[in-house]
Amino acid sequence: MIHTLSGRITERSDGYVVVETGGIGFKVFTNARAAARAPAGGAVRIFSHLYVREDKLELYGFFEEGALKLFELLISVSGIGPKSALAILDIDATENIIAAIAGKRPDILTRASGVGQKTAERVILELQNRI
Repeated sequence: MIHTLSGRITERSDGYVVVETGGIGFKVFTNARAAARAPAGGAVRIFSHLYVREDKLELYGFFEEGALKLFELLISVSGIGPKSALAILDIDATENIIAAIAGKRPDILTRASGVGQKTAERVILELQNRI
């Protein structure tokens, strides 16, 4: 629904940034690596995913489209929610995480907070042919 946001960052924290565009500040959840490199007060373009559940709407965003696509693949796996997907994206660069999944290396994925051996193996099983 909302594919990109362009504006300037007015606030940032470990888990989110606030992007102001058109007089509206959007709270965009992101992984800590992306939030840390977000230029405070600078102009940005964020690729986003609107996460819709019965009781909440949350916007997740990334500075590269590849990270967004990997995030969307990860949340399609049973048992992986947006917070777990962000934790996985925090462990390494997007290309290295894709290589770990393609190379069937669950030890890399288990470095993420809240991701155990069984969950890492499920991610690999469900995504190895889709990457």
